[in-house]
Amino acid sequence: EIGVRLVGSEMCIRDRDYAMIIDEYRNGLLVYDVMKNNIWQVAKKDSIGLKQYYAATKGNYMWKERVDIDIISSTNEISAKKAQELLNEGMEMTKIKELLNIDGKVNVIITSGIYELDQNELPEGIEIKEGVSEIYKRDNSSVVVNVKEVIPPSIKEFVNVRGIVLSNYQIEIEKRWMKTLRDKYKVEINKKSLKKIKKEFDH
Repeated sequence: EIGVRLVGSEMCIRDRDYAMIIDEYRNGLLVYDVMKNNIWQVAKKDSIGLKQYYAATKGNYMWKERVDIDIISSTNEISAKKAQELLNEGMEMTKIKELLNIDGKVNVIITSGIYELDQNELPEGIEIKEGVSEIYKRDNSSVVVNVKEVIPPSIKEFVNVRGIVLSNYQIEIEKRWMKTLRDKYKVEINKKSLKKIKKEFDH
């Protein structure tokens, strides 16, 4: 008889735990549907509102100071110095590459692009000014940089930040929606039920 009571008690506990899990799962699905229909899909479909939100907040999406550069790196310092000389003479990158990478040997690697000043592509301690830099050491390479343009801080175009703007717009819609609910409905907390739930979680 004691054994039956114990088994019955365990089954009740298991059933209660299972019911709680199902209830949490159901509530999670409901919350997901509510968020999808009232926030996520609204933001995705509202292309005009999204662009208006970007226009109103675009000061939050800024490029830092940047440089448009060519980076020439070589494990051979002689090749780096030769590249530096050719840059100072005004030779184009393609010609420098053809001249220094000969007989199937890659003596220099050239990387071109626009970078913010704190990006790892730039050698540490580089002087930010237009023109050909001195030769910097980085790991086992010698690096010379041709700074074509120093670009001041500027606002990022919508196409470059659409993803983060959409995410922030969804947060903004959620805030507006929550405010509407708070204004429309009075929230009352059943302290007795809250105390009971807290007690169950503590155990």
